[in-house]
Amino acid sequence: MFNNGILARVLYDFRPIGEGEVSLTVGEEITIVKESVGDGWCDVRKSNGTVGLAPKSYIETIEYPEPRVPPPPLPPPQNNSFQNQWSDASKTTANHRWGTPTYPPPRPRPDTIQTNRVVPNYGQQQQGYQPPAQQNSPPKPILTPNDDWDEDEDWDDDDSVSTDHTQADTQSQYSVSGVSRDSKYGTISKKMNKANLKGGDAYLFGAVPDTSHEINHRIVHSIEGPMWEEPANQYTCIISSPTKESKMKGLKHFIAYKLTPSANFSGIQVSRRFKQFDWLHQRLIEKFPTCLVPPLPDKQISGRYEDDFINERMRQLQLWVNRLCLHPVISQCKVWHHFLKCTDLKVWKTGKRSAEKDDFQNVNFFHTVGVPSQPLTVEQVDPTLNNFTMFVKTMDDSLKHLINVGESSMKRYQNSFRKDFVKIGESLVALSRSFDHDMRPDKTGKTYEDIGGLFGEQPRNDMVPLLEGLLEYKGMLSVFPDILRVEENLRQKLETVKAKEIELESARTRADVITYATLAELNHFHRHRVADFRILMHGFIKEQIRFYEEIVCRLKDQLPNYET
Repeated sequence: MFNNGILARVLYDFRPIGEGEVSLTVGEEITIVKESVGDGWCDVRKSNGTVGLAPKSYIETIEYPEPRVPPPPLPPPQNNSFQNQWSDASKTTANHRWGTPTYPPPRPRPDTIQTNRVVPNYGQQQQGYQPPAQQNSPPKPILTPNDDWDEDEDWDDDDSVSTDHTQADTQSQYSVSGVSRDSKYGTISKKMNKANLKGGDAYLFGAVPDTSHEINHRIVHSIEGPMWEEPANQYTCIISSPTKESKMKGLKHFIAYKLTPSANFSGIQVSRRFKQFDWLHQRLIEKFPTCLVPPLPDKQISGRYEDDFINERMRQLQLWVNRLCLHPVISQCKVWHHFLKCTDLKVWKTGKRSAEKDDFQNVNFFHTVGVPSQPLTVEQVDPTLNNFTMFVKTMDDSLKHLINVGESSMKRYQNSFRKDFVKIGESLVALSRSFDHDMRPDKTGKTYEDIGGLFGEQPRNDMVPLLEGLLEYKGMLSVFPDILRVEENLRQKLETVKAKEIELESARTRADVITYATLAELNHFHRHRVADFRILMHGFIKEQIRFYEEIVCRLKDQLPNYET
């Protein structure tokens, strides 16, 4: 802290679009004059003396290290040869490629703080910016079976920017090699889930005993191809009433959401915080290696208790819960039911530990899948998977373009369009002083000012819901390279292994289960994609019509003032 402010460094370029804002350049050093002026903004002073508003998420304070006291000297070695051996071993470990990497601190996303809105983000990659999880950020620690939601852990709700809440960084987040690599289905993230591939050989060649279990999930033939059999009990769940709560006598705060499943499921309301959503998300990824587990919304450092952010997150979580309720496999699993039903703390802990020790997660999940008896051939499968890979690339590019256009349109509505109508209105009000009461330009001017306000608010009704849906799908698309990689990896094992023919035949049968499960997931995605986009576009166009009809109606009300 300095007498005249706090020294800070700019993390991202920023171009002002509103009055009182200042431009920022990456690497520029500035002074924070006032740390918080509301809505995630602060007052800053540049080196040239310019003072204005800047988004807090674009800058970081510069902290000077405390002077360090040198450690005491080491005692003289008693055995030089042993010390030299230990020193050499330490150097080898430190330089080994599996040694502990150095991670940069997580950076706040520049598009999560806006003056008038909170833009949802499900894994969208802005030009010139990479999400923290793709900058070698350390993975979030996974809760151990002995952890408790009320224990004081090193991480908490929104204490740091999420490193694994885009699906590209969730189901894709554990890599066998620890680095990104390419497969024929696309780029596999550097952290592809080891557990999803762990035990692949044992599954294919029967080393994992077929212990007592039942087929819980069946795949059937349909017009679209292999599909998951739809469950008899289909239900919904509503998220509502976000509440700020605390623990440790108020030292830590978090937001709890009320979840109410439909009456045909339980009808019992439960309270869940974001950390519990995060735990469930990880469990589902571990449980279902070829099922699309939708992405969770990103965490946020600042402004996480502001109403706009809380409501935005609640809408994003609602989309996430809707997706799980619609999935024929995930919607029927025990850990999801435990999450929706449990209200007793002791029972919660027991169910939590049971889920973390599930015998039928990862590749062992396929022991619980029943498939048609007809074997699959390479000629059947490869064209389908290759075509889907091209489809994912095409759709992802189209979504990225539409998202950019949508955000640009939203900014124009909230800024230039709004300001233009307000200026027209103010000019008409000023002009009214030159006329008598027979003609009232002042009323027309106020109408134009009101229309400007409508432009500023309209994106919340049409463009924001559309962008939320587009970003959700962009996040889901980023999962598929890793889902396809599971099938590809086990097929490659089957092609390269040397085994007796009878063992190979059994392995091919089990590999078909994985392929059937993959195809069923792709077809499930396609089926809901069409319905979802029909709903998105219907809602968007309906709100656009309502908006412009409102403008026409207000202008018609002013027309009689100028008729002769």
